[in-house]
Amino acid sequence: MIVGPEMMQQTTNKVKQIRARMKVTQDRQKSYADKRRRPLEFEAGEH
Repeated sequence: MIVGPEMMQQTTNKVKQIRARMKVTQDRQKSYADKRRRPLEFEAGEH
């Protein structure tokens, strides 16, 4: 069983790893969304 500072260090390392993986996933999803995004133009009176 891990206790004290070792446990804190392992937990900190896991959190950093999770955040890095989440960033990669978010960046990938953003690039997909940006490719599909297009400017919208509206004129007065359109419904």
